[in-house]
Amino acid sequence: DRPGSLAQMCKLFSTAGASVKDIYHERAWLKSDMFSVQIQVVLEVRDSEHADEVTKIISENYEDVKFYQGQI
Repeated sequence: DRPGSLAQMCKLFSTAGASVKDIYHERAWLKSDMFSVQIQVVLEVRDSEHADEVTKIISENYEDVKFYQGQI
């Protein structure tokens, strides 16, 4: 976790054309690394093809990522 990291991540989403609907970050209970933060993000995309594009962009920029694709 570094200053500006969240803003940089949001800019990546914006550049990819995804709309951020919710962000939740958890730092207090991570036992594996005190310098890490776990972030859950809800993004709105145009369609499944756009979701695949956004997923690829995120995977190329972040190491430990888990995805859930579905309608909320």
